[in-house]
Amino acid sequence: MNGRITAIRFETQEKDNFITSKSSIGKKSQSIKHSMGTVKGIVQSLTMRNQLKFTIWDALFDKGVTCYLDKGQEEIMREVWGKKVIISGRIGRHPETGLPVVIRQISDIQVIPEIEPGSYRRARGVIPWKEGIERPEDVIRRLRNG
Repeated sequence: MNGRITAIRFETQEKDNFITSKSSIGKKSQSIKHSMGTVKGIVQSLTMRNQLKFTIWDALFDKGVTCYLDKGQEEIMREVWGKKVIISGRIGRHPETGLPVVIRQISDIQVIPEIEPGSYRRARGVIPWKEGIERPEDVIRRLRNG
């Protein structure tokens, strides 16, 4: 490795392996930390060559996360490609940064509904307005103008 690259990660559907530089000889090798959780992002790519996997672009960290599906879950992917989703499963995180890099044993995929532009204008308050109560826009204007 050239000093700039300190490790390479190889990934399969079952596990991940690291190859590290000589400077880490004698040290305990780092491994991916796993936990159950969710990642929110946009489904960017989909492949079924030798295995069924897709990549989501993580909305929080702006990084690609590889997701592996089990056989029989192919139909799920037809409806979510290119959409915002929340993926639940066993998340593998980079040992140094803690960023999600892989999701296996996926238990749920939820599509996040698209929000149409300007939809906030249809929002309504929870407290009914009555005659004599100052309107919200008047309160905001009064507070803003001082």
